[in-house]
Amino acid sequence: MAGIFSSFLKNPTEEKQTQEIVKPSVTLAGWDAPEREFKKYPREYYRKIAVIVIFVAVIALVMKEFVLMFVIGVVFFVIYVFYTIPPRNVRHKITSNGIDYASEHLYKWSELRSFYIEKTPETQYHQLIIDTYEAFPGRLILLLDEKIDKTDLAKTLNEFISINESPEKGVLDKILKKISRRLNI
Repeated sequence: MAGIFSSFLKNPTEEKQTQEIVKPSVTLAGWDAPEREFKKYPREYYRKIAVIVIFVAVIALVMKEFVLMFVIGVVFFVIYVFYTIPPRNVRHKITSNGIDYASEHLYKWSELRSFYIEKTPETQYHQLIIDTYEAFPGRLILLLDEKIDKTDLAKTLNEFISINESPEKGVLDKILKKISRRLNI
């Protein structure tokens, strides 16, 4: 009986020994940027998507797939909200303890694997992309301010985590890129 409860009752001295020592944080770099990319689309864009959604929903209705209809409606609503409501500006900081993401969560250096900076033709901002060891979130994408020096930022980050000089695109990234190229919405 004692063995069952011993796993729940921990010795406070053991817990203190396993805790990580956190030093006072020193800000190495910081910038303000939107939390996500934003591009305003005309009404015709939403009409085209709505026609596609209604068509698929009618097919799902004929097949009596009500859950699929609901999921399609939710996805359309989320797309509409993300493309009509502009993002808020957030403050990102690189500290001696990790990366302070939007002043909401501190990712410690031990949780981060590698990083790279990229700017694709479709994006308005340079992106700092950081891979994590955990499956969730898996990847952090921070938009960079135009004023921040990318080489200094890369040198600062490279002191703590490795730079990924040839980043691989995931299967999902490749599929989405092909679909977006073929569908001219």
